[in-house]
Amino acid sequence: MEDLLGQGRGLEPRSWSAPEAGELPVGEPTRLPAGPIDWSRIAGPERREAWFGLAAFVEVTVRRYNLALELRPCWWQHGEAVEALTALWHVRQFSYREGAKLTDAMAWQDALYKSRGRLRDIFVSCNDGHVDSSVDSWMTNDVAASFTRMVQRDCL
Repeated sequence: MEDLLGQGRGLEPRSWSAPEAGELPVGEPTRLPAGPIDWSRIAGPERREAWFGLAAFVEVTVRRYNLALELRPCWWQHGEAVEALTALWHVRQFSYREGAKLTDAMAWQDALYKSRGRLRDIFVSCNDGHVDSSVDSWMTNDVAASFTRMVQRDCL
């Protein structure tokens, strides 16, 4: 069983703890908070704990499922990847919770399988290093004003 977990092959999970400055967080994924993580609503220590927990989940998942070609180390720099990975983390924790049904584990496997193509697509430009695909200004002020006028007319 130890070999199945990567023991003895240089794949031992790191031990998760808050890192020192300049170090990467490492180790086993922590438990999720009571409810889903909504990145737009958490801050401070709760957000820090969520980041480190997600990072641990990602590392363990990449190693366990050999996802290094699909899930790039710059995952945390892609909002879409953060959201998808957070959702997968939720599914994984739910599927293996105390009292889970036997079929819940397969729900995790199915969710991961369905997500692999999506993750691969997110990182298609990052094979040789991170490429920032985010935009600072997607909708110009003129377009936003036009949208607002349309909504006002539409809601009369």
